[in-house]
Amino acid sequence: MKRAVIGLTGGIASGKTTVANMLEEFGYYVLDSDKIAHQAMHDSKIKKQIDETFGDIAFDSKGEVDRKFLGSVVFKDPIQLAKLNSIIHPYVYHHLEHMIASRHNAIVFVDVPLLFEAKFTTLTDKNIVVYAPKEIQIQRLMDRNDFTEEQALERIEAQMPIDEKRDLADFVVDNSGRLMDTRKQLLHMLPHIAE
Repeated sequence: MKRAVIGLTGGIASGKTTVANMLEEFGYYVLDSDKIAHQAMHDSKIKKQIDETFGDIAFDSKGEVDRKFLGSVVFKDPIQLAKLNSIIHPYVYHHLEHMIASRHNAIVFVDVPLLFEAKFTTLTDKNIVVYAPKEIQIQRLMDRNDFTEEQALERIEAQMPIDEKRDLADFVVDNSGRLMDTRKQLLHMLPHIAE
C-alpha cells in the first residue's frame, strides 16, 4: 500500500473531532493542527510577533497569550484574524510537515480546521470534509461553548462556508445525524481512502 496523507476538515462544530476520535479508535494516526496552534502560543518567537501585532493587551497577567480575549478581537474583524493566521499558520505548517515526514504509517490523517482556507492541501493527497448544516453548527456551538447565536455566527462566518468545503472534498462524512450513522459512513469510506 502506498503512503497517503489525508486531510480532515469541516466547519466549526461540524463534528470533525468526533470523526478524528473514531479514526484513532480504528487504529489510524491523526495529527491535530489545533494542538500545534496551541503550542505556538507558548513559543517565544510567536509571542513576540503577537505582541508586535496586537500589543500587550493580548497577554494575561502571567505573560501568556490570552486566547479568549484574542478570539473576541479576531472573530469580529477579518483583517485582525488574517494577521493572527499569518503568524500562527507558518508555525503549524512547518510542524505538520516535519511530523508527517517522521511517520512511517501507510496512512496519516491531518486534522486541520482551515485546510482549504490556509492552503494546507499542499500537504495532503486527498481530503475528507465532515459536514453538518449551518443551523446544526449554530446550535452545537451555543450548547457546547455557551455562545450566543451572534457569537456562534461570528465563528462560523470566519471560515469558508461548509457547502464550499463539501464541494472541494474527495470524501464527505455527513455528521448531522446519529453517531452510528457517522461511524458507518466512515467504515464504508476507509477502504477507498488511499486508492
